[in-house]
Amino acid sequence: MRMSVPTPPAIRWLHAFLDYPADRFDAGTAFWLAVTGTRLSARRGAHGEFATLLGDGDAHLKAQVVGPPGGMHLDPATDDPQALVWTALRLGGSIADTGQGFTVLRSPGGLLLCAVPYQGDSARTPVVTGPAGAVSRVDQVCLDIAPSRRPRSGPG
Repeated sequence: MRMSVPTPPAIRWLHAFLDYPADRFDAGTAFWLAVTGTRLSARRGAHGEFATLLGDGDAHLKAQVVGPPGGMHLDPATDDPQALVWTALRLGGSIADTGQGFTVLRSPGGLLLCAVPYQGDSARTPVVTGPAGAVSRVDQVCLDIAPSRRPRSGPG
């Protein structure tokens, strides 16, 4: 008997986290504040390890102090975070941590993500005009995956 796989929950919003070791947090966030035309929220967390880049529109870019080497991770927001966790596990992901009130997952390729509840975010941030007149907006993340971590396709 074949079991049906439930439909994964809709991801309603996505937060990108810039993850910095403590000694690079200020310089790293200063760069992104300048690029995005945002301001940094008050730091929060038990050790002041979290901050949000604030601007017009709903927050989607955040920063966090982590151990070396740093990097980035995504927080997909859904109406049913637990269903997202189960979907990730069925697709080969694993649980990396559950100690902070949310589940940290690791994708089969090793990327971290946190399943978080949707909080009603919907307003994109406006474009930013740079000094030379170019306009931009952080609206996507590129995952640079090493060839050794990609599945082989085709013959050979």
